[in-house]
Amino acid sequence: MVALFGMVLMYFIFPAAANVVIVSTLNFVALFLSFFIHHTSLKKDSSQELFALSCLFSSLLSFFFLRAFLMNPEKSWMFLSSSKFLVAEGFLSFLVQGRKNLCKIALFSTFAFLFVLSILKFDLLLYLETLSLALFVVVLLIKRLPSTFLTVSVFLYSISSLFFFFLKDVYPYHITSGNLFLVWHFVKTYVDIPKKEAEKLSEEMNVPPEEISIAFKNIQDFLVKIPRIMSEIIRENDQKNVREIFNRYFPEDSPSYLLRLKGIFSEFVEEYILFLEERRKFQEVHLVLTKNLAHNLKNPVNAIYVSSQLLKLRYPETSSIAGNIEKICQEMNREIDRILRMSIGEMRTVKKIDLEEALNPSLEMAKLKGLEVELILDFEELELDRDAFLALVTNLFSNAVKYTPSGRVTLRVERRNDRILLIVSDTGPGLKSSNGFGLFTVRKLVNYLNGSMEISEDGGTTFRIVLPIRRDSDDSTGRRG
Repeated sequence: MVALFGMVLMYFIFPAAANVVIVSTLNFVALFLSFFIHHTSLKKDSSQELFALSCLFSSLLSFFFLRAFLMNPEKSWMFLSSSKFLVAEGFLSFLVQGRKNLCKIALFSTFAFLFVLSILKFDLLLYLETLSLALFVVVLLIKRLPSTFLTVSVFLYSISSLFFFFLKDVYPYHITSGNLFLVWHFVKTYVDIPKKEAEKLSEEMNVPPEEISIAFKNIQDFLVKIPRIMSEIIRENDQKNVREIFNRYFPEDSPSYLLRLKGIFSEFVEEYILFLEERRKFQEVHLVLTKNLAHNLKNPVNAIYVSSQLLKLRYPETSSIAGNIEKICQEMNREIDRILRMSIGEMRTVKKIDLEEALNPSLEMAKLKGLEVELILDFEELELDRDAFLALVTNLFSNAVKYTPSGRVTLRVERRNDRILLIVSDTGPGLKSSNGFGLFTVRKLVNYLNGSMEISEDGGTTFRIVLPIRRDSDDSTGRRG
């Protein structure tokens, strides 16, 4: 219930793209845990084997949905609907209890078929949602479900399909809520040991029943913490901090019954640390290649510039053409210098005229759309990374203009002692209308500039960003690493 309440709060507090990423991660974890709890149980319920298998296949599609959403949100929703359809098929197999081998083949074939369709970006959402709803209705009509959690889960899945039909949009909140009730069903089935069974185990193992209950309670509490552990590790970019998180949740004196979980997580942590190391090496190679490319481009550009000057001196009638070539060469040299500055982290001051020039294209767009623009630039010069700051402001302002169909857009930049206050607000429909990549870029730039950001949505969207004037060089290096 706490997780459900948390998702309700997320819907109103966080931007839409961030919500989808968080909820989708929770969705994947819930489905995988449902399979994991069944698979690792010492006393498996054979009637739930096919159901748990469908959760595994569904979790894989949920993972690919998250990956596809980060790359192209508009083409990712097929994965989520496919994931729900596999759960519906698992429910049906769970109730029918027919030929298990045939049902396994059917589940795997469905998974492979839907995965291929999703990869090929077929838009079959309407058909998948219709079939899912039909299967869930059949499940409710065939037989009463053995658990209240399963009944609530089916109800939430059905609600998500109905929302799709009425609002023409896929809502991951209902699907994830259904998956949370699903994993709780497996927790109750395999982790909550009834008192009589605990007493029976205590007699067989010669261990007090209180100790057995405490052990299973500890496992249950740990399973609830798994989403938090995963989110902490994935958010971390420093290898040392990743190991510290792992050691905090798995200390040396961990109970013996948690050793298997510790081993599984240890493999995941080592793989993630290897990924961070490979990414760092790639960034270093990318930095060297970028610098070499920029340096190598300078010579031919300068040669073209000199040749255009000679052409103008020898053939005055070509002055106009030669002048255009010179301007292009100057622009290319400025761009090459910008790439070199960014690659070595050089900091340059930002003047008010620099920002005004950078905002001109967006101001022209606002004028064409008939938007009211309020521009307050209360500074003359700022000592911070010029290119990063201009990229941050222009990104925010251009998106505000782009996604505001009518009304007002405001940009305010103030210098307050050793801080910069940046506020961008609009009267548009909010972050739901935009994709997640613009916001991702903004967060990266704010993080690079050692700043903080607050986002509010009330009759529009307001970004409030505070940046320090000067950046510590060591910290800058660390951020870039």
